[in-house]
Amino acid sequence: MMASTLSPAQQVGHAWAQDALKMFACRICDMPTTVRLGKPGGVVINHCERCGSTSAMNRLDQTEPLYGDGYYEAGPLLFEKESTDFVLRTLQAHISDRGIAIDIGCGTGASLAAARAAGLTEVGCDPSEAACRLAKRHSRRVIRAHADALPFRPCVAVAVTMLDVIAHVDIPLRTVRAACELLSPGGRLLVKTPRRPSWVYQLSKLLPYRIARSLLHLPHQKHSISMRGLASMLVGEGLSPTNVFASAEVVSLRMRSRAGRKAVLRGFADAVISASVGSAALIGVGTRAT
Repeated sequence: MMASTLSPAQQVGHAWAQDALKMFACRICDMPTTVRLGKPGGVVINHCERCGSTSAMNRLDQTEPLYGDGYYEAGPLLFEKESTDFVLRTLQAHISDRGIAIDIGCGTGASLAAARAAGLTEVGCDPSEAACRLAKRHSRRVIRAHADALPFRPCVAVAVTMLDVIAHVDIPLRTVRAACELLSPGGRLLVKTPRRPSWVYQLSKLLPYRIARSLLHLPHQKHSISMRGLASMLVGEGLSPTNVFASAEVVSLRMRSRAGRKAVLRGFADAVISASVGSAALIGVGTRAT
């Protein structure tokens, strides 16, 4: 039945049903199969029973001060060398072509330094003014731009990287789609993202407000994406072949002690998660068809 033939009451019901579908739609696989886990740290958490991913439903549009100087000084800058070495090894293992490599959400620029060392022409973008300023220490090709409004032409890159990015955006599926549009035929998308089993969120409901937020890295990390969820996004965008696998730890628990108690708490949680499911982070690699 077309909407124009519905009675006013039916139109209201139809609109309510559509809103309900959006409310319970998974931000990862886009299916209305989520259930509410509760509000650890005062943030509403939904878990998808289909793909196993988890999302914070509170919408936060600002990038500052969430991603100001303090955010980078508290962690990313302290482990910049370790991050650069990790990204370089990952690029060398999965990217063989030479050309433009676009790093979406480039942060402090560690990935740009790694891309250049791997023989790629590095280009970075980030919505944070502080991040762009820091990234320009490693490359002149840095643009302030949001992941959902990229200022690049389609099909220009042999590689697009998003490292610890899609957990921070509102709708990861939309961001992955925008990244895939930048790939030239045969180009590769490389994604790294944290994962936490649903039991971590269930346990966090029992913790004090500040500890729960610190443990779950809220409000920064909005999503914990499962292996099935990440694979579904890559395959859904037509990437083939695709490979999703557990990521090695970038920073050891001992090294995290340099960043203070919060970093140690998260490091301990990651160690427990790794013991439970193999790794506290995933890497996904997909190739655009030629």
